[in-house]
Amino acid sequence: MIDYLANILKTHQECHIVLKTIQNEMIATVGNFITDNLSCKVRESHYFSILADDAADVSNKENLSVVITYTDATRTIREEFIGF
Repeated sequence: MIDYLANILKTHQECHIVLKTIQNEMIATVGNFITDNLSCKVRESHYFSILADDAADVSNKENLSVVITYTDATRTIREEFIGF
């Protein structure tokens, strides 16, 4: 799947995907790639912190937000939203 996506990006082809299972697989693949990339950056940094905050919506459902703050190679402070 990653090779397929890389080929589309390199050749600038239009991508027509109809099936929701393929769309979900692509979203999961790209999400895993982004998470792995971010994980490597955080491991390489000297300092990082994890912020977790929960809030209830109008239906009283709890949502937990997770944010990672870290310093990159140029010592710039970065904040990345991880998810709910």
